[in-house]
Amino acid sequence: MAGGVASLTATIKSLTYVHRLIKHKPFSKSQAVRDEEMTTGKSRAKQRHDRTARALFERCWGADTPVADLDKTHFDKFVRQRRSGVLAPGGEKGKGVRNRQIQYDLKFLMAVCNWAVNVIEKRRPLLERNPFRNCTMPKEESPRRPRVTEAEYAALTEAAKSLPSQVGLFLYLCHETGHRSKSVSHLRWSDFDFEERSIVWRGEHDKLKREHRTPLTAENVEVLAAA
Repeated sequence: MAGGVASLTATIKSLTYVHRLIKHKPFSKSQAVRDEEMTTGKSRAKQRHDRTARALFERCWGADTPVADLDKTHFDKFVRQRRSGVLAPGGEKGKGVRNRQIQYDLKFLMAVCNWAVNVIEKRRPLLERNPFRNCTMPKEESPRRPRVTEAEYAALTEAAKSLPSQVGLFLYLCHETGHRSKSVSHLRWSDFDFEERSIVWRGEHDKLKREHRTPLTAENVEVLAAA
């Protein structure tokens, strides 16, 4: 690591005041500004998060650890400890957090390192390279939604014959349109456009809050007409 910022603590602290440093004073003359407890352009909640994340990184890796000595093993260690709850605000073991929160913490760290790479002091960057540039951010896995096989659908359809006709029609529409059961349950007869052979999915009941249409096949129209 080059320049005047050598430790993890100093690098993160420098970034905390980046907006004011860049807008108001040359970095080499900004030590007084750097020591102020404020972050221009950030909300109080974001400032609190940055301070909390900084404390977590320092506890995980050591406050005086040179940033240039950090690598993927340190990155992975932070992820593991945050997931398990070993690393939690307040200094005591707490409840583990999900990947979304870990990603939020690490994005702050990545911003620190990327910023330091691009700030020049005494003709050299504060940080020669971002040690985490090739690390993969943890991501939330998409929830696994249950899928009904064709055999299960056939069994459900058969069982629905002993129930009110709306049940069978509901199953049919879920199967044919591929839409969520909740969206199907909100359909009205006025949502079926038989002239255009389409279904109007109203935005207020769509997952993405977007009104859209899907086509009806000739078989679909026949089944709906008989309902």
